[in-house]
Amino acid sequence: DTRMPGISSKAAAAAAEWDPMYAGGKQPFGAGPFAGVDGLLRKWVKAGGTVLDVGAGYGRDSLWMARELSCIVTAVEPGQSGVDAMSAAARRGEASPGSVDALTCCASEFDFSSHAATFDAVVMDSVLQFITPDLRASVMRGVCGALRPAGTLIVIGWPNEDDPSWVSKLIVEAAGGGIEIAVDADKLECDAVFDGEKTHMEWSVTVAKASVPIPTEKA
Repeated sequence: DTRMPGISSKAAAAAAEWDPMYAGGKQPFGAGPFAGVDGLLRKWVKAGGTVLDVGAGYGRDSLWMARELSCIVTAVEPGQSGVDAMSAAARRGEASPGSVDALTCCASEFDFSSHAATFDAVVMDSVLQFITPDLRASVMRGVCGALRPAGTLIVIGWPNEDDPSWVSKLIVEAAGGGIEIAVDADKLECDAVFDGEKTHMEWSVTVAKASVPIPTEKA
């Protein structure tokens, strides 16, 4: 077992692909949110609010929200090199005037029950598709339960042409009521950077608003 002390086998497996990509301060997707994603965050994330960034990578969105929107961000990422990069950036003042607390953890192991009704926003940017289907419902229940009433869930991922609204359905089913879909699978196109090369990307955006506290676990 070569994983770092304190890191579970699930987190280690989730990090296996991404950790080397972020090692040594590498930023394969650029320093900040993809073009257009910054506008989404500015529109839907409460300035000065508390945010949970699930699958935060090396902090492109987390650091931006802290710096540009003065948010207090909890960033969950299984890759230790990504967590180290975020923590180092925060120490350099790159999260100011907000803050970023980076935790080494995969989404399925985050303690949502200890963070019930805690966050003004939860961001899942390019992460839901990497959570295995058998875990998506429980993770989404936890995510929805972490929202305060009037809190916002923002999910950005790959389009699914066979079932464009699959994310909305997952959210509504997981929440069991108390949440409304504000944006259902809107298309976002942008030119993104990957390892220094520009590439055209197409994303699907879903936004949901909580109206009441939602249980983090299935009754």
